[in-house]
Amino acid sequence: MSAREPWHAAQLRGRRIGVPGMMTSASLALRLMENDFEAVVIPFDRILGAVRDGEAEAGLVIHEGQLTYADPGLRKVVDLGQWWHDATGLPLPQGGNAVHAAIGARVVAPAYAVPSPNKCIQIRPVPADL
Repeated sequence: MSAREPWHAAQLRGRRIGVPGMMTSASLALRLMENDFEAVVIPFDRILGAVRDGEAEAGLVIHEGQLTYADPGLRKVVDLGQWWHDATGLPLPQGGNAVHAAIGARVVAPAYAVPSPNKCIQIRPVPADL
């Protein structure tokens, strides 16, 4: 999270915050930390500029924005990855994929054969009407 002002996480309450999408893992993490804010969907590569220019009071930065937020004069409010780790002792999940059971394990299995240090697979039956 970045902002023009040197805020603390509690000061995000009620603010207009630029987010990269409503259904992203980053937005979910933000909502878990603070649910009272006005979300403004902005493409992730425009969030820093939008905060700098006043379109949003703060911005949920992802990808390279986590490294370059200071370039346009912004300040870190909170590192959601650190917040999550402090709260749970775990790394922040970065997203997930779901596959309908009707597709079948033979088709899906190759996608899960790629080695990944963050991968955790759990296969559960899904009701047929989903």
